[in-house]
Amino acid sequence: VSTSTDVGIIDGLAGLNRSVDEYPVDTISRFRYDAALASTLNMEENILDLKLHDMDDYLAPFTVVIKSCDGMGVEKHGCGPAVPKAVRFSFTIMTISVPSSNGPVRIFEAPNSELCCKP
Repeated sequence: VSTSTDVGIIDGLAGLNRSVDEYPVDTISRFRYDAALASTLNMEENILDLKLHDMDDYLAPFTVVIKSCDGMGVEKHGCGPAVPKAVRFSFTIMTISVPSSNGPVRIFEAPNSELCCKP
């Protein structure tokens, strides 16, 4: 996803040996943007899957559980500079469930991960 040849979504998830402090701040910001973009594309795939099962026009009650991710990238890593906010006022959709006779059925579930944050 990244235009940088040094780091991107694939390299960043592959476990590079470098410390976060060794990357320029703009590279880290770009990686965080790439992570949010990849997560959005993943969510789009889930929405298309719902359409495939004719659930895109579902009008009955449903439950959405979200987790606030109030600005990714505010934390300070090691001895380097504080990483600027790359994604502000973001959130994670954790689960979407619909009621059934046997209790709620989850039709979408995401791991509790920063990579799930949506801008």
